[in-house]
Amino acid sequence: MYIDKNLLQKLREESRENERKRSHVLLHTSIEDPIQSMLFALQPSTEIGIHRHSNKTETICCLKGKMAVIFYEDNGAIDKVYELSPINPILKFNPSQWHSYKCLCDDTIGWEIKEGPYVLKDFQIPNWTFKEEAAIGGGKFDY
Repeated sequence: MYIDKNLLQKLREESRENERKRSHVLLHTSIEDPIQSMLFALQPSTEIGIHRHSNKTETICCLKGKMAVIFYEDNGAIDKVYELSPINPILKFNPSQWHSYKCLCDDTIGWEIKEGPYVLKDFQIPNWTFKEEAAIGGGKFDY
């Protein structure tokens, strides 16, 4: 798949128009792929809720804009916050860490890469937070 300025512009426009102020495109071909990857666009009024992926290393790259990646202790207390931008673009973290994303400026573009295959039961939302309204099903997390 060729990622060009037209695809990035389409993602930005879709995120502006989407009620939840986010959009994504999957870069892998199957939930069975050993590497799961997607590009996403976020607007400042959106957050990706607290979750974790058991046994999956994850890497986040901020290509444009600014976002915070927030890590939590098992009791819900904030552990660390990292601000990602094109100047400080990449964060790789270990499996089973509770985390969330918060968009900090207009038209933020990110790239998420994690180990596959995608297994729905490996996606966890803690019982100490609200359940994000995102649908979980069909083999993917619906941004």
